[in-house]
Amino acid sequence: MNETTNEVLGFYADELLKAFGDDLVGVYATGSLAVGDYYEGKSDKDLTVVLKQPVGSDKAKELLALHRLLEKKYPKAKVESQYVTLGELSRDTAEIEPILAYHDRKMSRSYFNVNPVTWLTLRDYGLTVAGLPAAELGITTTVEETVAYVKANVEGYWQSWAARAKSNRRLLGIYSLSDAAIEWGVSGISRMLYTVNEGRIASKDAALEYMMEKSPQKHQAILGEALRIRSGQGVKAYRSRFQRRREMIGYMEYVIALVLAKA
Repeated sequence: MNETTNEVLGFYADELLKAFGDDLVGVYATGSLAVGDYYEGKSDKDLTVVLKQPVGSDKAKELLALHRLLEKKYPKAKVESQYVTLGELSRDTAEIEPILAYHDRKMSRSYFNVNPVTWLTLRDYGLTVAGLPAAELGITTTVEETVAYVKANVEGYWQSWAARAKSNRRLLGIYSLSDAAIEWGVSGISRMLYTVNEGRIASKDAALEYMMEKSPQKHQAILGEALRIRSGQGVKAYRSRFQRRREMIGYMEYVIALVLAKA
């Protein structure tokens, strides 16, 4: 992390301590910061805040004001947070009420990031910003639960995403011509297969490099293009955005089949 990121996280943690005192168990980075995949000015700062008590309506208003202050003080910070209790860790959406989360500049109660991938990332890679070390939170999520979740996510979300991305008559089809969509689609589905195969969570960069070693030659160009977009370095591999989209979808369909065929 660079100096600006440390400053943002330090300020945020200090303000949470003022607001919650002894009820604050800890503040943890659970996204790209945790898995070593963070790009300053581009990546979100995904954080999990663990508390002893649920967040009431008055405290929720305070937290919204804190996020607004963060955006004013650090316009490029991109802090996205979920607020959970110790008892809600490792749980799935059928076992708990919606949690308070700040996502896309909105505060709401939802199941944002309530899933085994988040819990396993927190358990294995969680970066402790303040409070109890992440390793001492008692996360009980298993690899088997995480793999089952990933397979369901591929079948329910990624399969539909790839199918809709083919059509020029859909907004997603138009969006899928963009650099952002190529990065999202190629790296996202690569992470799914990595987890199913290896039983661990990988950064986007690590998953792309892993798939470059595992994939046939015909998919190398689109994997390299996703890495180029993420790093901002290198030469474009495609003259045609339509060809690039076709190869992205072809790659995604190849990986989806591998995930769903996994026992």
